[in-house]
Amino acid sequence: MRGIMRRNYRIILASSILLLLAALWWLPKLEEEENITDMAGLASLRVETEKGESLTLWRLSSKEEEENAYSLFLPSYAASSGVRWKMGADRRLLLEGEWVRDGGRLIGTEAGRVYSVALYDSESRLLEEGKLTVYQSRSLPTIHLATRSGSMDLVHADQENSEAGYMRVLSEEGTELYAGKFDRLKGRGNTSWDAAKKSYLLELESRAGLLGMDAAKKWVLSANYYDGAYVRNAVGYDLARAAGLSFTPDSRFADLYIDGIYYGLYQLTERVEAGTGRMEIGNGYLLELDYPERAVLEDSVLYLDNAQPVVVHHPGKVTEEGAAFLQGWFSRMQEALYAADYWNAEDEKGIFSYLDQESFAAMYLMEEVLMDLDMGVTSCYLYMEEGEKDLMHSGPVWDLDNTMGRGGYERRDILFANDLNPSTNQMSRWYARLCGNEEFRRQVYLTWQNRLYPALCGAAEEIDGWMALLEPSIRMDQARWPGPRSVFMPDASLEENVDYLKDYLRERTDFLQGCFTGGREETERSMKQRAAGLPELETVESQEVQEEEEEEAPSAPTGLMSMAAQNHGAILAGMALLFLVVLLWLDSQRNAHGVRSTGTHAGRK
Repeated sequence: MRGIMRRNYRIILASSILLLLAALWWLPKLEEEENITDMAGLASLRVETEKGESLTLWRLSSKEEEENAYSLFLPSYAASSGVRWKMGADRRLLLEGEWVRDGGRLIGTEAGRVYSVALYDSESRLLEEGKLTVYQSRSLPTIHLATRSGSMDLVHADQENSEAGYMRVLSEEGTELYAGKFDRLKGRGNTSWDAAKKSYLLELESRAGLLGMDAAKKWVLSANYYDGAYVRNAVGYDLARAAGLSFTPDSRFADLYIDGIYYGLYQLTERVEAGTGRMEIGNGYLLELDYPERAVLEDSVLYLDNAQPVVVHHPGKVTEEGAAFLQGWFSRMQEALYAADYWNAEDEKGIFSYLDQESFAAMYLMEEVLMDLDMGVTSCYLYMEEGEKDLMHSGPVWDLDNTMGRGGYERRDILFANDLNPSTNQMSRWYARLCGNEEFRRQVYLTWQNRLYPALCGAAEEIDGWMALLEPSIRMDQARWPGPRSVFMPDASLEENVDYLKDYLRERTDFLQGCFTGGREETERSMKQRAAGLPELETVESQEVQEEEEEEAPSAPTGLMSMAAQNHGAILAGMALLFLVVLLWLDSQRNAHGVRSTGTHAGRK
C-alpha cells in the first residue's frame, strides 16, 4: 500500500513539473498569438506626413462595424503624395491590389473611400486583412500633442491625473505656428468627463498666443461631444460679443492628435480666468454660482442668506476681509433689489449702483435666446473690476453646448430666464425682480434692437459658414467617435442637427422680437406681475447634477478579474508553481511521517 502511495505522489509530482514547464512555454505563446493583430497586424502600421508627424491607423471598435475595419485620419496639410507608409522592411502591404513597401507613398487615395488591405511578412505569410477608410480634413489647423509617457492611460484613469509633453500647432497649409513644451494635460468638465470623447485642460510651460488668440498659459480643449451640430459654443460666443458682453472667450477649431492618434475635432478655447490676456480685472473678484454639491469641493466659497453657494475664483483663496466685503455687498444689493422702489435706504443707493445695468441686460437677453438649463445653477459668472468694487458685472458666458434647444426644453413661446423655480435658481429670481424695473426693461429693449436682434438675423448664414469650414473634420470626428451623442436626438444626422439648431434660433428670434416690439405692453404687464408676486427669499435646495445618458458600454474587468484577464499566462504559471510547491511540501511531510513511523515500529520490535 505504501508503495502505491509513493508511486502516486511521484506521478503527481512529475505531472506538476510538466504542467509548470508547459505553462512557462505555452501561455506566453498564447498571449503572443492573441496580440498578433495589435503587435504585427494592421494596427501596427503608421504613416508619416511630410512635416514629420507619425500617425496611427485607428481600429473601429463599435459592435455595428465589421471586423478588422480601420480608419486613417489625415490633417488638412497632408498631401497624399507626401505621406509615406511606415511598416518595417520585413513587411509589405497589399492596398487595393497594389503592393506597397516600407517608405512607399500614399498616392491615389480618395477621402471617404473604403480600400481593401492585407499585410504580409517577409515570407509572404498573411498577418491580417481588412478594410481601410481614408479621411482628410480640409481647412483647419492641426494640434499635435506628444505626452511624456506616450500614452493617455494615466490621464484617462483619473480626472486629476496629468501628463507633461510637447506641442506643435500647424496651419491648414502645414506652416508651423507654435512649438513648445506643456506642463500639464488633464481632464476637465463635470458630466462631460463621462463622455467617450473627453475635454482637456492644457497648461503650457510659458505664456503663448495660439492660433491668433491672446497669450496665456492655460487653455481648454472642448470636445463638444453632446452637441450634434458642433457649433453651439461658437455661435453662442459670437452672439455674446454682439450683445456687448465683455471678456467673452475667444476660440478656434482644430484637428487634435495625441501621441499620433487622431482624437477628433476640438475647439481650442480661452479659459475663464482673471489675468493678463484673459479677464483683466486686476485685484477684483471673479465669482461663479454653482451647485451646492460642487461648491463644497472648492477652496473659497461664500453662502448667501438663502444658502446659495458663490465660488470665489479670483483672487485665489479669499481673505476674511474679502469674504466679509462680499457677504456685505450681496446683502446690501439684495436690499435694493427686493425693495419696492429698488432703493437701499440705508446706503442711499439704487440697484444699478450695485449691478452693471448694461451687462445684466445683455446677459438676460442671452439667457432668453439660449434657454440654458444651467442658468443660475453652474457656469454662471459674475465679476467686479479693481477700482469699482461696488459694481458687479454679469458674464462671461461659458459652456453652451447644452443650450439653444439641445437641452430638451421644448417650450419656445415663453420668457424663460425669469420664470424658473425661485427656490432653486438665484439668477432667475434676480432677473424676475430686475424685469419689474422700468429702467432695466428700457436697457433690455435697446440692447435687443441695436445689438442682439441684428446678430440673430444673420445666425443661419453664420452656421452655414461654420459647416462649410468644419464638415470634413466633422465627418472624421464622427468616424472616430461613432454612435449617438446624447439621448436628446440620438438618431439624428449632422444635417438634421444643423437644421434643428437653425430652426430653433429662427423661432426663438421671432418670438422675442414679438415680445420686445409689437407685444411690448403685454410683456411689461407680465414682467411687473412676476416681479411683484415673487415670494420671500427661499433656501436653495440640494440639487443632483444633471447627468447625460449614454449607451452603456461593456464594463472592463476590475480588481482580481482585471488582473487575471490581463495577465492570465503569468497567473496560471504562478498557480502551477504554487501547486508544485504544495506537492513538494506534502511529499516531504509524507517522507517525514514515514521515517517517524519506521522508527516507531522498530522500537516496538
